[in-house]
Amino acid sequence: MLPDLKTLENLIRDVAQQEILPRFNQVGFEVKDDGSLLTEADLSADKRIRQSLAELYPAITFLSEEMDLTVQESLLQNSRHLWCLDPLDGTSNFAAGIPLFATSLALFVNGEVKIGITYDPVRDEMFSAVKGQGAWLNGEDLLCKPSSFSLDKSIAIVDFKRLKPDLVQRLFSDAPYKSQRNLGSCVLEWAWMAANRGHLYLHGGMKLWDLAAGTLILEEAGGYACTLEGETVFRQAMQVRSVLISPDKSLFAAWVLYLTGLKVDETEGANTDKHQLKQKLTEEEYKITQEGATEPAFTGKYYQNTESGIYHCICCESALFSSDEKYDSGSGWPSYWQPVTEDAVIEITDSTHGMTRVEIRCANCDAHLGHVFPDGPQPTGLRYCINSASLDFEKQ
Repeated sequence: MLPDLKTLENLIRDVAQQEILPRFNQVGFEVKDDGSLLTEADLSADKRIRQSLAELYPAITFLSEEMDLTVQESLLQNSRHLWCLDPLDGTSNFAAGIPLFATSLALFVNGEVKIGITYDPVRDEMFSAVKGQGAWLNGEDLLCKPSSFSLDKSIAIVDFKRLKPDLVQRLFSDAPYKSQRNLGSCVLEWAWMAANRGHLYLHGGMKLWDLAAGTLILEEAGGYACTLEGETVFRQAMQVRSVLISPDKSLFAAWVLYLTGLKVDETEGANTDKHQLKQKLTEEEYKITQEGATEPAFTGKYYQNTESGIYHCICCESALFSSDEKYDSGSGWPSYWQPVTEDAVIEITDSTHGMTRVEIRCANCDAHLGHVFPDGPQPTGLRYCINSASLDFEKQ
């Protein structure tokens, strides 16, 4: 069971209001080894949040920007549940009297971001998200919306100093957008993109705590993101990641094509749009594929299906399983001893409901399908136990 979101929001708000805001324009700073700034506000907020989380959730370990690198890497490698905190992102703004900074907290569970929170204490704006449940701004649904702006009329938020010189020169000489801004706070920039504040975003190299909460907030709001290499942005690792974002699907495609030469369907950031899925799928199909729910045993339309054909993903139509590998396991769900190809599905460790299982998802769109168990028939000895609601059958 995940920690209570409201409890976490209240904690982050209280600390930011009591430890950070009163020190705005009131404290000095020191320069860290990497050239970034550190203030008393960073340290006091970090200490108080760490202590509070340890008291509330003693079983969850803690990763902070202010820790030594070797400690950070060890935690990432050895922790199934992990808090990732940036107590004050935008410290240079904070030290210079510019009111653009925020506190950000994410919860990693088995290598995935499950909770993301970004709080702007100046504007009292709480951006938050829970995996598979949605994103919110001060408790109201946060949804990315199509823009009426074309690429050449759009406003871009770009951090130039971390981009390669040739790309910087190209953006200066042949910018595809109308105008450019930079907030100086990565976590706020993610949140503002999710809130449709700006049309395009580009950053050359974010650290883990800069992007952890934001990737989930944007994803749950229905926005689009990838790296300059066309990969999904989040990795539970200390390597920096480039970031391209747009809340608008068509602008994202044009932005990616301009920057990388890739078409959106060639990137890992091209997951099926959640808003379109809500229109396409039934309520049960959406809850199962997007929120990890499970249909009751012996109720699915395919668990007794014996016709020949291919079972496709209900969301993206990718081929997943064949009737040739389907068998009656007696479990009440469609069961297969292998997928149609090895790379059709991906496996994720699932520690929900007080047990450890192996979750199965569509490799193309990340839809939840079911679980795999080591009690199936030969030659694999596996039982892929799949929800009928995750599937669409094509008779052959």
